[in-house]
Amino acid sequence: MALSSSWAQIPEYKNLKSICYVIIFIIGISLIDEINVLKKWGFLILPGIILPLFLGEGFSRSRLSGYGPTEHPLYAGQIYLFFTWLFLNYREFHTQPNISKLIRWTGFLLSFVACYMTQSRSVIVCLPLIIFVFSLQNMSKIHRLKSLAVLAVALPLSALFAFNNQWITLPSHNIDYQINLDEGEALLVKFRKPDKSIAAPTIKRNSDPIEMILQDSGQKIFRFTAKENGTYNLKIKLSKKTSTPWAYVTINTRKLNKKLEPLDIFTPPRAFQLDPTHNQRTSIWKTRFNQWMEKPFFGYGFSHHLPIPIGKGYVNDSHNFFIGTAFHGGLVALLLYLGLLFSSLYRLSPKNYWSFLALLICGIITTSFDDENFFTSTRPHWLLLLFPIGQALKVELAERMPLTVGPHTKSPPHGNQTV
Repeated sequence: MALSSSWAQIPEYKNLKSICYVIIFIIGISLIDEINVLKKWGFLILPGIILPLFLGEGFSRSRLSGYGPTEHPLYAGQIYLFFTWLFLNYREFHTQPNISKLIRWTGFLLSFVACYMTQSRSVIVCLPLIIFVFSLQNMSKIHRLKSLAVLAVALPLSALFAFNNQWITLPSHNIDYQINLDEGEALLVKFRKPDKSIAAPTIKRNSDPIEMILQDSGQKIFRFTAKENGTYNLKIKLSKKTSTPWAYVTINTRKLNKKLEPLDIFTPPRAFQLDPTHNQRTSIWKTRFNQWMEKPFFGYGFSHHLPIPIGKGYVNDSHNFFIGTAFHGGLVALLLYLGLLFSSLYRLSPKNYWSFLALLICGIITTSFDDENFFTSTRPHWLLLLFPIGQALKVELAERMPLTVGPHTKSPPHGNQTV
C-alpha cells in the first residue's frame, strides 16, 4: 500500500503514517497483557460507555448515538459490540471480585441493549454470533452438540415468530389492525402505489363494517372520522400479496385543530427492515467494482480519491473493505489482505481462541458495509478487526518464542484465554 502511493494521481504521502499507526497498534496488542490492564483499569470502561451518551444526543434520536467516536449510530454500534464481547470474554475488571462481577454484568447489559438501540443491522447480526460462540467455547462436547440441536430448532421457530408479528407478515392481500381513536379524530389511509383495483378500507367498532370515504382519488387517500372514543378495527385489502405492507400503505391520524400524526404500526424498527440493497450499497459496490476493473492489478494507489455517483449526489468511499482494498491496491493488495485475514482466522481456530475468532468474523462483517480503506479508516473497526488480528499475532509469537523454565525449554500452554 505504501508503494502504491507512488502511482496515485495525486499522492498524499502524509497518509502513509496511517500504515505505521495500524502496524504499531497490531504489534502493541500482541505484546500487551490485557488481563492485567483490565484488572487495573477495567473499572473505567463503564463511565466510558455512559459518558458519551450524556455529552452527545444520546436517547434524543431514533437511533442511539453519543459524542466523539460514538457520534454516528453505526460507529456507536461497533464500539458497543466490542464492549459486549469484552464483558463476556473477560471476568476481572477490578482487584475486588465482587466489584469486578458487578462491573462485568452491568457493562454487558448496557452494551447489549445499546447495540440494539443503535439499530445498526450489521452489529445486531453479530450479537447472537458472539454470544453463541462464547457459549460453545465454555461447554463440553456433549453440551455443545445439544446447543447446536437447540439452535437448529430455535431458528425456524424464530423465523415463524418473526413472520407472524406486526412488523413482518406472511405474503397476504389482507391487513388487519386495531387502532385507538378519540371522538372527532380523523383516520387517513394512503396507498403509496395507487391502483385502480384498490378497494376502499373498512373500519368498524361494534356494528357492521363501513367503507372509508375516498378523499383524494388521484393519490388514493381514504378518510374516516370517529364518532366516539374507542378501539376500531381497520381492514385493508391490497391489490397483490406482500410481506412488507409498510411499502404500500401509510396511516395518519388528525385530531381536531391538530396536524397530521403518522402511525408507525407499519414501519418496523430499522433492525427488522429487510433491504436487499443495504441502503443503496449494492449500487455503490457495483460502481466502485467497475472503477477497479479499469486498473485491476495495481489499483489507483493508496489514498486516491474518486467520487462514486449515487442519486443526485456522490459518496467518497465504497462502504466495503474488500472492494476498497482492491480499488486502492488492485488484485495484489486484495490477495495480501485476504492472506492476512485467513492467517488470523487460522491462528485463532483452536478452541481456546474461539471468542477472538468470533470477534474477527464480526469485524469482517461490519467492515463489509462501512468505509473502504484498512489503513486510513477513522471508524472503530480497530476494535473489531485489528484487536483480534493483534491477538492472532500474539498466538503466533507464543508458538515461535518458547519459554525457558529451569533447565528445560517448553512452549507456553494453550490455556483458556478467558479470565
